[in-house]
Amino acid sequence: MIEQSPVSPPIRLLVVDVDGTLVGADRRVSPRVERALAEARRRGVQVALCTGRSMFGARQYTEALGLPGFHIFDAGATIADPATGNVLVHLGIERPVARNLVRYAQQANIHLEVYVGERYYVERETEHSRIHFAVMRVPPIIAPLAEVVEHEYVTKMESLTLNDDETARVNAMGEQYAEDIEIGWATAPGTSAGFANIIRRGITKGVGVQKLAEHLSIPLSQVMGVGDGYNDAPLIQAAGVGVAMGDAPDAVKQIAQWVTGTVAEDGLAMAVERFILSNGHH
Repeated sequence: MIEQSPVSPPIRLLVVDVDGTLVGADRRVSPRVERALAEARRRGVQVALCTGRSMFGARQYTEALGLPGFHIFDAGATIADPATGNVLVHLGIERPVARNLVRYAQQANIHLEVYVGERYYVERETEHSRIHFAVMRVPPIIAPLAEVVEHEYVTKMESLTLNDDETARVNAMGEQYAEDIEIGWATAPGTSAGFANIIRRGITKGVGVQKLAEHLSIPLSQVMGVGDGYNDAPLIQAAGVGVAMGDAPDAVKQIAQWVTGTVAEDGLAMAVERFILSNGHH
């Protein structure tokens, strides 16, 4: 844990994960968290979401909280402004790699989703797709994935796993194509499913934070990052003040500079109150 002094550089950019950090199982931002973010913005802090969700799956929160400017989507593959449509970064999966992943997933019986722009595709409706719909509230398009990747630029792919065997198969796919892709694992409150974001090699939430901070001319020492999942570890490490939620895995807590409360305890608000609204004081 860190103890900031009153002379520590003030936080100018707050980067926040969504599921398990901004919202819990009910997918709603609590009043305390909403107040804390609003007060941070009133004090001149830029607030950006940093999520594995695509822009269409996170827009409800940028709109509800009135968060202008660029946000990090697709686990770092996209940095865009949902209000204007301006895109700062968009680094998708190259077509030959996308073809191989679709073929591998079909042979290994892996649930695969393909994300393109403001939509995503699945081969067919399954228990996996129904669970993901309940989390994102955005329905998929049913289509042959082999045809989709031939005609569209794929931003990312995602797999949802329901047991250890399915998780092992996704990890094996990641090992098979380790030179081409990154797999970042996340969870969503209210479900025991595992969510694997499959993105281009070299892309992480941490890289997204670095690119956004550079664009805003804000040093990383004045960036605060808050997250709860394994795929948030690069985000927490990149930020000058890295905070793990109280229900984060121990491995994520160990690389954080401070551990806050759980999402049910409004841990995000606690962290904002401490490091932004009180500048490091208890």
